Amino acid sequence: MGSSELSYGFYSGGLHGDGQRHVLLEDFHALESFDATDADAYRRRYASLFLDDGSARKGGSGCVYHGRNAWGDDLAVKVIESGGVVAAEDGVAACADAAKAADALQSAIFKREYEAQRMLSGVRGFPTLYGWGRLDGQPAIVMEWLTGETLEHARQQLAIDDRGAIPPHTAAALGRDIFDLIARMELFDAGLVHRDLSPANIMIATNEKSVLEQAQEGAFELRLIDFGSSVLPRRAPSLTEVGGALRGATPDFAPPEMLTEDVPGVVALRKSSAVDVYAAASIVYLLLSGQAPYDLKAAALAPEGTSSYYLKKTQELPRVLEDAHRAATDLPSILERERAVDGTLAAALEGAGPDADDAQLRKALRVVDGQIAEVVLACLEPAQELRPTAASVRDALGGIAATYAQDAASALRGEEVAPSRSLQNVLARERRDAARSARGYKHEHAGRFGALDTVVRVAAVVILAATMVVVGASCDGAAATFALGPLSWSGLLSGWVVGIALAVPAAVGYCLRWRDGARTAGFLRGTIGIAAATVLLCIAFASLRFEMASMGNLLLWAVVLCAAIAWVPMVLDFTGSLRDSSSPGASKRAALGE
Repeated sequence: MGSSELSYGFYSGGLHGDGQRHVLLEDFHALESFDATDADAYRRRYASLFLDDGSARKGGSGCVYHGRNAWGDDLAVKVIESGGVVAAEDGVAACADAAKAADALQSAIFKREYEAQRMLSGVRGFPTLYGWGRLDGQPAIVMEWLTGETLEHARQQLAIDDRGAIPPHTAAALGRDIFDLIARMELFDAGLVHRDLSPANIMIATNEKSVLEQAQEGAFELRLIDFGSSVLPRRAPSLTEVGGALRGATPDFAPPEMLTEDVPGVVALRKSSAVDVYAAASIVYLLLSGQAPYDLKAAALAPEGTSSYYLKKTQELPRVLEDAHRAATDLPSILERERAVDGTLAAALEGAGPDADDAQLRKALRVVDGQIAEVVLACLEPAQELRPTAASVRDALGGIAATYAQDAASALRGEEVAPSRSLQNVLARERRDAARSARGYKHEHAGRFGALDTVVRVAAVVILAATMVVVGASCDGAAATFALGPLSWSGLLSGWVVGIALAVPAAVGYCLRWRDGARTAGFLRGTIGIAAATVLLCIAFASLRFEMASMGNLLLWAVVLCAAIAWVPMVLDFTGSLRDSSSPGASKRAALGE
């Protein structure tokens, strides 16, 4: 375990006053190295405890009890449970195998959580660890007892609307501090990854200040707990390889790679801190809007094989992110509630000059709140390589939180709000990586589409040119008369004029489309231009009279053929843009409702 192991045999005792149970942890192992005298004192201090069974709270990998020693120290004792392994029903041997699998899984969970807690012990934002032993034969970790509230419960105190959304400035400050915890974990070994971030596993310590007081100050004392699903990339195997149990995925917050077994290299993907970046962003999304990025209820109720959490998070965009300001039907009422939770915006509005009407206020708030939403959505990319680092997101949200009041006041006065350098860096990286990913997507599909597109385009140009030359040469010098209403003409046709006329539909269509070939509007304008020019040219050629009737039919068929050939490259341009828009890293601006 990376510590000197002081082994002692103890027993668990009975109840002692106030319903507390006195226990002596078996086989206690100290976190630190001591000489014999200090080791004995340490053992008496942290292995002999009074546990309050009524305070037990269930965690992702075990049960946590509130304990106290003879020195009056408040301690947490976490008993690790294997969970998820059920004995088979077909004989003693099968039951024995199931029991072994359960023991192996329990041991793996315990070793992983203890190692993570040992590395982080003493680091701000994480519980202090004291050692481990056995309670009633089960492995138990002794650590600091945290006084505070989980983010899941604190969110209810901070909410300013009926959906449970909190003030955007408060969400940015909380997000900054959550991403700061992830950035600190990245400093250890090859990067410690929690893999089960959720509002239930993040606590706000209230030893000195209440949740509301911390919100008013815009700084939170966060503690990250429950490391039963964590991983050290260079050391531990995946828990899915031990005991066959899938752990470490709270679906509402987990990234796609934690929700499937069918992706190549998924084990390596699950050891990346990008897992925690996605989960933390999902938590901030919940704080901003009162709901998780995806509605997974429909996927859970769908027939087996027709839908999945993984497919939903990789093939669909998140819901439109509507923060409390944007969703408010009665904005003044929301701002009044916000004043009681976080006075930052109230101070900004008071210093912004004359009162603005509702429309102006909504527009100004959308500017500053939209910056928070952009950073959050940048982290929800299905592909890990497109997600920004925890440190860059921390800096971006920190910059937004620090200048929120000034930016809100500036936006309300109609002044342009320039994004901070840290925010620009996050979004620039997203755009750069998205472009790189899109290029990779094009290269990946080049064998399927690129060669075929090139062949078709070249063939279209060759056929169009050949038709113009052949038909022009066939008509050159032919005697003809033209009559269309008051217009009339007779003489010998010029092959050059006929050839150039056959190119008119293509010229009109591409002029109308111009550079908008990738957009629907440009494609429609070009198509209509080709069709209209073709109809007019057919009317003109149909008004010509030749000595040989077949000459007139040749011209009409040539017009239709040239128009169709000219339209083919236009179709390729448009369908190619549709393929590119579905490539990895496609913009999530739709999730901003824009």
